Amino acid sequence: MQQLTVYQKASPVVIFGRALSIGGNLIYIEQLDRLGLSDEQKESIKKAYSANLENHPNESDTFVSDFSDELHKTAVILGTINNEQIEQFLNSDSKTREILAQNDHLTFAVMNKLSNDREMSVRYKLAQNRNLFPSLVDWMVNDTDEMVRSMICRHQPLTPKAIKKFADDDILVQVELIKRDMELPDDIYRHFLSSDNVNIQLGLARREELPKWVMIELAKHKSPAVRRAIAERKKLPKEVFEILSNDNDRSIQLSVIHRFDFPSMLMRKYCTGEASSELKILMAKLPQLQHDMVKKLANDDNEDVRYHIAKRNDLDEETIYKLVSDRSSFVRIQACKQKSLPIKALDRLVTDACTEVRRLTAERNDLRVPHVDKLITDYDRDVKWTMRKNPLFEKYYPDF
Repeated sequence: MQQLTVYQKASPVVIFGRALSIGGNLIYIEQLDRLGLSDEQKESIKKAYSANLENHPNESDTFVSDFSDELHKTAVILGTINNEQIEQFLNSDSKTREILAQNDHLTFAVMNKLSNDREMSVRYKLAQNRNLFPSLVDWMVNDTDEMVRSMICRHQPLTPKAIKKFADDDILVQVELIKRDMELPDDIYRHFLSSDNVNIQLGLARREELPKWVMIELAKHKSPAVRRAIAERKKLPKEVFEILSNDNDRSIQLSVIHRFDFPSMLMRKYCTGEASSELKILMAKLPQLQHDMVKKLANDDNEDVRYHIAKRNDLDEETIYKLVSDRSSFVRIQACKQKSLPIKALDRLVTDACTEVRRLTAERNDLRVPHVDKLITDYDRDVKWTMRKNPLFEKYYPDF
């Protein structure tokens, strides 16, 4: 046995074989990174472990009759491979059996006894043992305590019979099964989809791997939380994109449409005359909308759609001129706010029938002399005054 101190404060570490007892934490040397110790602390423990291994190479197989303290005893319980010692611990108190159940060098006979232990806490610890024999996994599927069964559910691989049993189990066990990164048969998915508990479907929606047909079903779920969980998945098939982009929950709809991987074929579909104006407006706001679709929406019958196209900053000259000539003053007002306008568009705007369009045009800093001349003689006082205040007026007419 090796004993040392880590940290500035007294925090003893007892080493027995591969087992470490560190101030209430009982682990194997391979699990040292779990404790969040500093590199310096871990290095000191590893050096002590190596020294102990060199000085006592067969320590784990040695029967220990006297324990220096409780930390020493717990390290021996976890680290021993001595059958006589294990048998002694097996017939000891429940706390000892709980620690023994975590020992990864137990025989089938010992594990079998522990799997039938009268104390749930012992069986629960055994269920966490990574070396639990497969036949005992199948046995403990039927344990009377759901906490034990939920922990057994974490073992892989599970037999089809075990999966079926867990799928019909209490909610705690079902959720644990769903969390596992394993393939589930279609009939199990159907069973979960038919559950009245929304947490089951929510768990399904968050699985890393999920068949397309299940995603499609969950995308239609009555619960917004489930549909939102589907919308947040890393990858979605186009069928799911289409379902969720028409969702009646605005936040879900927007989150899907604004994804960088939103399918271009759906963008095109939603830019056609058959799509709702609401969807077209959402398309008009997409930065990644293809150029030809932008031009298509600039000619849409709905002025709200054209208005949102007029707000884009990636319009070509042809589209801009189309918008500054739009039949709706609502659209023209927005179009004249474009950061850059071709001369042809400016020529059009200074003669616009709408006073507000001309006034906004008079505020621009890219007007030419003919434009200034036109606006400074406008029949509307506000337009003339706005042009008079524009620095361009003084630039072009310094002696006015």
